[in-house]
Amino acid sequence: MNMTNIKTATSPSGATLALRAAVLLVAAGMCASAAHAQSADQPIASAASPAAAPAETPAAAAVDASTPADIKLNIFIRVIEGRAAFIRAGERTAYVAKVGDMIDEGTEIMTSGTGLVRIQVGSGQLITVDRGSRVAVRTAVSRAGKETTRIEVPLGRVGFDVQRVAGDNDVEIKAPDATLAVKGTTGFMEVTAGQPTVAAGGDLNTGQFNMLYNTGKAARVTTSKKTNSNRITTEKTEQANLFVEVADGKARSGDEEDFAAEHTNQPQTLASDLTKVTDKRFTYANGASYYEGTIDGNILAKMDLTGVAFSQEGGYSGFLASPIAGTLSRDKAGRTVILTVENVGGFEGSTGSGAPMPVIRQLVLRQGSFVYETVASFPEVGSFGRTSWEFSGLASMGGALYAAGKTYTDFGTKNQQVESGQIYGIELGKGGSVPNPVMNLGLDLQRGLAGDNRRGSLFVFGSLPGTTFGFEGAANSILLQVDPRNNLVQNGWSTITGQFANRNGSLLASMTSITGVSMVGNVLVVTGTNRAGQSVRATVTPFSGGGRVTGGSLINDGGSARIAYSSNAAATVPAPGNLAPVGSTLPARDDINSLFSNLAFTTAARQSGVIEQIVRAQVLNTAVDRQAALASGDLSIISAILGQSTYDNQRAGVGLTVAEFRRRVLLSGNRGSLPPSLYYNGGG
Repeated sequence: MNMTNIKTATSPSGATLALRAAVLLVAAGMCASAAHAQSADQPIASAASPAAAPAETPAAAAVDASTPADIKLNIFIRVIEGRAAFIRAGERTAYVAKVGDMIDEGTEIMTSGTGLVRIQVGSGQLITVDRGSRVAVRTAVSRAGKETTRIEVPLGRVGFDVQRVAGDNDVEIKAPDATLAVKGTTGFMEVTAGQPTVAAGGDLNTGQFNMLYNTGKAARVTTSKKTNSNRITTEKTEQANLFVEVADGKARSGDEEDFAAEHTNQPQTLASDLTKVTDKRFTYANGASYYEGTIDGNILAKMDLTGVAFSQEGGYSGFLASPIAGTLSRDKAGRTVILTVENVGGFEGSTGSGAPMPVIRQLVLRQGSFVYETVASFPEVGSFGRTSWEFSGLASMGGALYAAGKTYTDFGTKNQQVESGQIYGIELGKGGSVPNPVMNLGLDLQRGLAGDNRRGSLFVFGSLPGTTFGFEGAANSILLQVDPRNNLVQNGWSTITGQFANRNGSLLASMTSITGVSMVGNVLVVTGTNRAGQSVRATVTPFSGGGRVTGGSLINDGGSARIAYSSNAAATVPAPGNLAPVGSTLPARDDINSLFSNLAFTTAARQSGVIEQIVRAQVLNTAVDRQAALASGDLSIISAILGQSTYDNQRAGVGLTVAEFRRRVLLSGNRGSLPPSLYYNGGG
């Protein structure tokens, strides 16, 4: 897209401002009861509902007294994340999308790789255009008392939340190979080039919708079940997603077989580099429980927790940058596979921005040789709102591969935007795939990501946004245990709340940065660097004595930083924990990352104090007046809300907490704690 053709849309100022103010006030949860007003993300009554329609003139009525004329529905933008634009019908100019913009039938909406747009159509239809999507609103009218909408999705993902407010709904979402029909429930449709179109019910789906494929086959979708054009019935789709992992290290589940099969030398953006290194002792494939790597010489090493090291003769060449993380897996033949990741900057094809490109390389360990190859790379994508990624950790859990890191939009420009604290689902061996964000933790993450099959968890260190990481003084360190399958924070430990026992004077306390983490049994092995720049290893038992530090050692290897690789013992992976649905009061959606808002937390995570710290940081970082927010005492409201334990083990517990905080602050009149959109448009 030609960026010079992107303009700022204009609309009538009085109506738009009034409508925007109404949207934001309701989104903040001004009213205490859903019986008297809608909550944070419920649709707001549209000015173009049938009751508000102008009366027909006698001449118009005489045309056809039995068939009421179509009345256009209002369509306006409620939420924006990242960058998005729209093109009006019959025009070629793209307008930058803003909250409150009114759009018409025939408008096409485009989102960048990190963008998201939520529009309201009429009185009861919320449509979410997800990242990297193109969506056209073809029809939006009130017809005989029924709000009728037709949407086309040539590419991307569209979510829908259709509720009966002023009348019945008739919504159809059309993909190239299927049409989805919905009267009143939640879900999404996803269209990917070269892949079957997918549709699924949302977490709050208590009704049903129908999916009609161009082949003539159809599926009825209830709850959160899925259907696609290859597996029409929801039962077949659900069965295909099941997996069981047993304790035999060479026994692989269906998901793991697919995972291993994808570790092939597929054509990638970055050519594979192959290097063979001889190891006469061949100790790597003997089932060690812990592996480390170095960035100096790129030598991989294996050791047990007593510090006995085994390393191969020579190092590995072919890296374009220093590896920053790694994880263990097994291939289809049961051989040990090590995956490493590096961030290559300024690569050819990055549109001159010098954006980072994560590259995942595979090291297959065989008797007498080591075969090393590139299995995936994720170059910058898009022309409008270019998207790139920077990985800081890599881990496998439950037959799936995950990465930690950050997402950039328009890297290296004055418009650069950064989403930190991200956890991504990663697919290998599929050309054109991009990292799929599944969590936003609201932290600045350190390097390293540890998988734990026995607990169904990932472990990652970080610090509150904009603060200094560390274990001493004013610095802070937070360790989170999370389940990316259901966006759940399972537990947390923090220096802020004193949950790292016996850290003072330990080698963990001396760390100013972390380079890797690995869960070995019940012990979390942490590698990092200290104040003197030396490489340090420490161990923590998070489930004993409130995060007891159990030991550590200074690594004397010429100053080369060590990297703990995520090593994951074969074990039965527990199913994700059951979470309560959101209910009638919906979570905050405006001025907050949607994945962060959708975070759930357990009672243990809340009691750790970590959830309160993360929510406080979010409130302060978005407050229109940070100092006023600190001085007002408003932040104590967060503690009071969480102390009621209302949102434990509930979907979007974080967003519900923020929505309730905003509602109470608006009622109190102390508005310095609110984000700018609510402060300026919510009557402040």
